[in-house]
Amino acid sequence: MEIPSPEIPPPSKQPLTFKDAIVVWMLRRDGWHQHQIAARFGVNSARINDILKERKHVGSKDAPDDTAH
Repeated sequence: MEIPSPEIPPPSKQPLTFKDAIVVWMLRRDGWHQHQIAARFGVNSARINDILKERKHVGSKDAPDDTAH
């Protein structure tokens, strides 16, 4: 039996939140690829693409980063 990597969480049943979308934009600006961000959140890369194309969580691209507090 293969033990899953601690860096890649199991697939999420919960949708990404607005705060998650802000983090997605931060990671993208830091040079992460969509598939890397998707693995970080345990979702399909299409969900990340929905955020980056602003089909979901419109406004998260320009939202202030309050996740670090």
